Amino acid sequence: MIYDLLVYCLAAFGLAFIVGSSKITLRMRNAIAPLPKADRTLANGLRRFFIELIECAACFGFWEGLAALYFFSALVPRWWILPLLTSGVNLLLAKIAGLMNEAIE
Repeated sequence: MIYDLLVYCLAAFGLAFIVGSSKITLRMRNAIAPLPKADRTLANGLRRFFIELIECAACFGFWEGLAALYFFSALVPRWWILPLLTSGVNLLLAKIAGLMNEAIE
């Protein structure tokens, strides 16, 4: 059980890193929000917000945990706290890896 949770947390961080920080997905992230931050239209603001949620390891971890809870609820029926756990572990691992050097707002 603990081993499975450890593997899940490391896999969740790996997915958050690949989607939010790696060069592999940089073109996809730039395609979603290519406009400069100075352009203050609603559409640009929503795209920037979406990209910030993807690039934030803790934010992405929360959504990963919700997805895992939804799709694998038969495997982890009592782990309703999984989104918060995933978010926290992703935040700690991102800080340790130096991916989140700025202050959390």
